Amino acid sequence: MASKMNVRSCALLALLVTLACVFGVTHATTGRYAFKSLSTTQYTAGENVVLTIQVLDSSGRVISSEGRSVTVHATGSALDGPTVVSIQKGVGFIILRDFIAESSVVSLSDTSSTGYDASATLQLSWRPDVASSLTVSHITASAVVGSNIAVTVRAYDLYGNLAVSENANIFLSAVGTVSTVSMPITMTNGMASTTFTFTVPQQVTLTLVNTTSSHDPSLDLPQSITFFTGPSAVIRMDKLVYDSVKTQTSNNLIVGDSVTITIRAFDVFGNPAIYENRQITLRTNGSATGTGAVAFTQGITSITIRDAVAETLLISLVDTAGIGADVSDTQVFTYYTDLI
Repeated sequence: MASKMNVRSCALLALLVTLACVFGVTHATTGRYAFKSLSTTQYTAGENVVLTIQVLDSSGRVISSEGRSVTVHATGSALDGPTVVSIQKGVGFIILRDFIAESSVVSLSDTSSTGYDASATLQLSWRPDVASSLTVSHITASAVVGSNIAVTVRAYDLYGNLAVSENANIFLSAVGTVSTVSMPITMTNGMASTTFTFTVPQQVTLTLVNTTSSHDPSLDLPQSITFFTGPSAVIRMDKLVYDSVKTQTSNNLIVGDSVTITIRAFDVFGNPAIYENRQITLRTNGSATGTGAVAFTQGITSITIRDAVAETLLISLVDTAGIGADVSDTQVFTYYTDLI
């Protein structure tokens, strides 16, 4: 009888050992790594995120006996490469921090060869912080009058991300030595664009004033641009006024008189075309001498004519140098034989 009981006890003990071994193998191979749920997955650039990594059994309970490490990976800049995390009593912790506004996928790898399922992933996102600075796009140092100068203002957070939450009203002021252009612009999603121009040659300083932002971002230094006279668009003669009727007191040209005609080049806005140095030709339909081609010097030139014949002269201009300007200006002079 005792012998039979011993046999039964041994058999029962063997069964328990077998079940324990089976349970142990099943426990190890069906365990998994998991990220503990977070209250949010949306963060601000520069904000720390504490992740809890758990080792769970098939029933979702923490395997408190587990102490082998696991490796954490993250796309983007949230981690400086793969990071080994220590596991104690089935739980491990890691801090992620990203200064770039971006999304990051966090994943795991079973570098300790535990056999646990390490396929869990978690997506985190970092959004830009509030604006800490406003910057103005680089503008050209010089331009021809009438050129539209594009200006883009961008708001950036402390880490250089475009501060898309910034919707401040910005006051753009282009202060010139002759005139000033002022205009308000409203930022949308951290950006604002506008254009300005001047039609008179001058130096202009561009400045900004932030009028509505509660956190008062600093502004970059002023920028300057010089507007220069444009190319010749029209060429005109200074008008010389002589009386059209001859009297004793009239102002008339007498045969043999010399007349100096000043010719000037202007851009499309009426500014002196001071960079014009090509030639212009003056001609007449009469017998006057001195007509012909003459070169501009800084957009101005003169020519002297003389007529030994009593006649009416039509003075006109010819663009023989191919300047491309309007040369339709004319003058009429009448030469008389003598005074009354």
